[in-house]
Order: sequence, then structure tokens, then C-alpha cells
Amino acid sequence: MSFNALLPSAKIAVFTQDNQTKDVMASLDGDWRFARVDFDIQIGDVETATAHYESERSPDLLLIQTKDIGEGFLAQLEKLAERCQQGTDCVVIGPVNDVPLYRQLTQMGISDYMVAPIEHDDILSTIASALLVKHGQQDSQLITVLGTKGGVGATSIAQLTAEGLSQRAGQKTLLLDAAGAWSTLPVWMGYEPSVSLKELAMAAQKKDEDTLERIIVTVKDHLSVASTGAQKLMDSELTTEEFEAILNYVMPRFPYVVVDVSSASADIRKLAIQRAEKTLIVTEPNIGGLRVAKSLIGELKELHGGTGAHVIINKTGANKEAEISSGDIKAALDQEPLWTMASEPKLMSQRDLQDKRFCDLDEGKVLAESLCHALYPSLIGEPEQKQGLLAKLGF
Repeated sequence: MSFNALLPSAKIAVFTQDNQTKDVMASLDGDWRFARVDFDIQIGDVETATAHYESERSPDLLLIQTKDIGEGFLAQLEKLAERCQQGTDCVVIGPVNDVPLYRQLTQMGISDYMVAPIEHDDILSTIASALLVKHGQQDSQLITVLGTKGGVGATSIAQLTAEGLSQRAGQKTLLLDAAGAWSTLPVWMGYEPSVSLKELAMAAQKKDEDTLERIIVTVKDHLSVASTGAQKLMDSELTTEEFEAILNYVMPRFPYVVVDVSSASADIRKLAIQRAEKTLIVTEPNIGGLRVAKSLIGELKELHGGTGAHVIINKTGANKEAEISSGDIKAALDQEPLWTMASEPKLMSQRDLQDKRFCDLDEGKVLAESLCHALYPSLIGEPEQKQGLLAKLGF
């Protein structure tokens, strides 16, 4: 899997006497994906760490570098484990490839074994994997959908994306609208709002499984929605902490989470986009929409390390006099749109008036399949082949 998203908050301590390792770890400290990760880089080894945690609380993840991988080192690791709080993970950096050692370390509960000298991308992948596994998010992908203005069809695209993914991937998919009571999803997805977004966040923060299971409603095979939207229209919005509590609850439980953030606050949009694998920017093919889309692409590059933003052109043919040609759209955006959808007033009316989802209608099903054809693999990507033990150790 890729690690192209903001990682969870965590504390990481590194004990090493190797300058090259210290330099690589320092480079991670400036990586946008590690913005919420606190690094504590200390000169020392396993014995230094053991002494340190006699009086200090251990972090979420320890990286211990050693030049000695003999029985003495393993015994010292056991002693270190006794000093650490439950839940502290550990990665060992050693001098040589050693398959039996790797097996022995993993049996002891060590998360991974790496061979010095370490490379930036390798240690990034190892740390990100350890943190995502710790939070149960290693197999989950968050997709955010953002419109350039109201009325461009961002919620419809989010709905098509979620329906298409749930059908094509055949895996559990959650569709969530951050608009609260302003959301039109209850009408389009055929459910009655039962709680507010704040109530969902409160249940997630309390880990109230019974309440959360009632809130998350299955509306179709592999497709679920959060039955939110019951609050008053003028109620205050969520805080970023509350919204992140929702994400932290749903992501370990759903391989795909699609969130429409078009009507969310700027802070929630920023948080969701930074945590997302990809963001779909929905716009119409006119000068105003493309200008905003181009600005969003630039801002998302800063938020997301230069990747992750894809543009969907919606409602082509609705206003041909003001419509920009496909060639000019590509030039204006400096990139090819991921997908283009024609204006579909008849389909939208059928969905709204007949209380049917897109995939319940022949034309809607075709559109969902077309969108997912664009999403695979250019947006979501096919699952990577997991590396075997020998590949992990460099053999």
C-alpha cells in the first residue's frame, strides 16, 4: 500500500550512534506526512534505552540500532520490554541480513528488522506501516470529494464513487457527508437521519459500539452510510477533533471511506484532505469553475506533498455556450481530468423522485462502473503484492 497521507499522532524515540541514521531520521521530521509525529533522537543503544525508560514513559514506537545482534543483545531487548508500557512497538536496525534473527525478533514481538544503512523511503514505509497497523488503518483508504462551488454535483460524485467502489471492489465501503443537516444523502440513499454528526463523534470518542452500530446503516451490499443529519440546520459545526474521532472509528472497519467535505468547515476540509489517499475536485467546464479548481490543485499540493488531487468535470453539455473545450481544460489545469460526466437531468430526477440509488438504475450503474474504471488503478490502485520475508530482508 502507499503512505501518501497524514499519519496519526505519535511519539517516536530513536536510539542510535550512527550519524547516517540520525540524518535520515531528521529528514523524516520535515516530511509533511509526519507533521503530527514527535521524534526524540538520542545517542545510544538498547542499554541506553533500557536505562532511560526506568523513569520515563515509553513512546508509541521505539527504533533501536545495534552493531551486536548476539544473545546479549536479545537479552537486553527482553529487559527493555519490561521497562516499556503495553502498546509500545519496536523496530530494530541491525548490521546484517539474518533470516533466523528476523524470525526470532518477530516472535519476541518486534515490529520489524531493518539492515543498516537505512534509506529514507524504507524507514518511512516501515514507520508508517507500524503506526497504521497500531491504529487498525493499514488496509483502509480515505477518499475526499470537494466541489469548486455549490451545485457542481460533488455529493452526486461522492455517491457514485461509493456505490461504484462497493460494487466493483466487493468490499465494505462507507459514504459520509460532512454537511450534517444540509446533506441531501438521506433522500438519495433512502435512509432516515437518526443522529447528528456531533452525536456520532461523541459515540466514536466514547467507543460506544452499540450506538455506533445503530448509526452506521447498510443500504446495499457492501455499502453503508452514517445516518447523520438529524441536527438543526443552524447548529454549530464539528470541531476537527470530533471529526477525526469519526474517521478513527470508521477507517479500521471499512476498506473504503468516501467523504463529501464540500460543505464542511475549512479546518475539517484540510484535515480530511491531509488524511486522504486521494481527493476528487468536482467542477463544471467553465472559466470560473476551472479557475477555482486550478487554485485548489495548488493548495492541495502544499497540503498533500504534491500528489493526491484529481479533477472530475461534471455537467458537460448543460451550457454549451459557456463550456470550455477538453483541450483547453487540460491546458488550464495542467493535467488531464480523471473523469468527465455529461449533464444527466433525467437520471438525477429518477434518483430523486423514485427513491433509487444510482446502481439501481441502468444508466446510473453504467456511470458508476465508468467512474470506477477511472479510479482503478489511477486513483485507488490495485492492492500491492505483499513482500515475502526474503524480499523484506533484501535477499
